[in-house]
Amino acid sequence: MISKDDVITLAWMKLGEQSQMYNGNITDRQRVAEYLFNSVIRNIASDENFLFNSRKITLSKNINPTNSDGEFRYNIPVDFLNKIWMSDPTARFEHEFIYSNADGLQLAYCYKLPLTEFPDYLEDYLVSSLAYKLSLAYETFNSKVGLAAQEVEDEKARILKMEGLPFGIAGR
Repeated sequence: MISKDDVITLAWMKLGEQSQMYNGNITDRQRVAEYLFNSVIRNIASDENFLFNSRKITLSKNINPTNSDGEFRYNIPVDFLNKIWMSDPTARFEHEFIYSNADGLQLAYCYKLPLTEFPDYLEDYLVSSLAYKLSLAYETFNSKVGLAAQEVEDEKARILKMEGLPFGIAGR
């Protein structure tokens, strides 16, 4: 299981900063690392290129079947992060609803998931992504931005290949 503390420690080590190893003392740098870690988690969870963070469901029309335009109203799932695909390409989002002319709507979407549900094969990608963000956040590590960015791209390509997807293909 992936551990936030391990990912943060490994990201610091990747940047050559062993003094930031987590030992229970929260420094300003550690707080920044935790904030950036949470940002990395949100970004990866909403990345529509991955399979681990998506689900496909069929929505049934709401109790108020149509609006003034004759469109059916569907509730957006509570764990919804962003749309990947809908069976009706003309469907539209408005506030907490999806409106569509279809009498049943299939939706594939990225959903909110806790770190404990992230697959273990993502750990290196998380570490590389956090190291990249840390290298941008601290001038001391700016010389490592290019290498860190390349590692992020390499790890993402490895994961997409493992999941059976060509790199950069979204909207399956």
